[in-house]
Amino acid sequence: MELPEYFDTANKIIERAHRGLPHDRWMIGNKEMEHFLKAYMDLLDICNKMNTDIIQRGTDSMSTDPNNT
Repeated sequence: MELPEYFDTANKIIERAHRGLPHDRWMIGNKEMEHFLKAYMDLLDICNKMNTDIIQRGTDSMSTDPNNT
C-alpha cells in the first residue's frame, strides 16, 4: 500500500527530532507543517475508527443474537 506524500514529509520531521535537532529546525516552512498535520489527522481518524470497530466487535460477540455468533 502506498502512503500519501505528506507521510514522507512527516517522517522526515520525526527523523530530525530523533537526531536531536533543536525543535525550531524540525519543520522547514509552512508546507512541511501542513503535511505533518495532515498525517497526524489521518492517524487520529484511523485510530478512532479502529477503536469504534473494536467496541462494535465486542458488542457483537457478547450479543445473544444468533446472527452475530
